[in-house]
Amino acid sequence: MVALYNDDAEQASETSPLVGDGSESRDHPESTTTQGHHPHPKFLRVAALILASVFIIETASFMTKAPLMRLLEDVICRSYYESTSPPTFDLSLPIPEGECKAPLIQGKLAMLQGWDTVISCVPGLLLSVPYGVLADKHGRKFVLILALGGVLLSLLWTLLVRE
Repeated sequence: MVALYNDDAEQASETSPLVGDGSESRDHPESTTTQGHHPHPKFLRVAALILASVFIIETASFMTKAPLMRLLEDVICRSYYESTSPPTFDLSLPIPEGECKAPLIQGKLAMLQGWDTVISCVPGLLLSVPYGVLADKHGRKFVLILALGGVLLSLLWTLLVRE
């Protein structure tokens, strides 16, 4: 385990590497934090802030899933019933949810959900290495702000597409 704070080393900062420089020996376990040294004083505050941020972002993301799926289902449902002749109800009014459970409509919705899942993984795959390099050069706070900016753009994209 790499120490966040050690009497012999300097304190961890935003610009310090995430992984130690390799000078710690695995043969001497007394050099780790388990032998009486305490972690950085702000460690618990930072950990709590990160956990709270992740919890809030994930909760917000989870809470948008059901309404977004219902909106997508409504768009697909309208498109389906506009293409059929003649529709059995007025399309200018809200379509009853039960009418949107046809296999063709649900199949298109499932396909959209699958593509959404695939596409949402692409930024993580493409940006993980560049963000690591940026974290080494400019600090972790800068990369965290970039990542949160990406989450914000994702949520804004959802709102724009919905309109």
